[in-house]
Amino acid sequence: MNYNRMILVMTLLVVSLLTFAQQTHAQAVYGSVAGVVVDGTGAVVPDATVLITDVVRNTTFTVTTNSDGYYQKDRLLPGSYNIKVTKEGFKSAASNNVGVSVDTQTKNDIKLEI
Repeated sequence: MNYNRMILVMTLLVVSLLTFAQQTHAQAVYGSVAGVVVDGTGAVVPDATVLITDVVRNTTFTVTTNSDGYYQKDRLLPGSYNIKVTKEGFKSAASNNVGVSVDTQTKNDIKLEI
């Protein structure tokens, strides 16, 4: 009888550990940032260069706005980021200390002036 009870307890323990391992594997660890770049009139700015710099790690990612002025950078570690946008014919613009959280997308629109 003790042997059967031990087998049952061991089986339940293994099933519990496997369930826990699957749950922890599915947790997100990244966030993202996205936005639209516009000019002073509100028109979208395509092909602008967007530099996204992690304040703590000092790593920089570069993306380009699409034809709708939209940019997006996925798979960012949580933290604060400085975002700088440049485009020929415009003054550069920046947003500093933009917060990125786990499993969320931070919206950050930017306006460029001439």
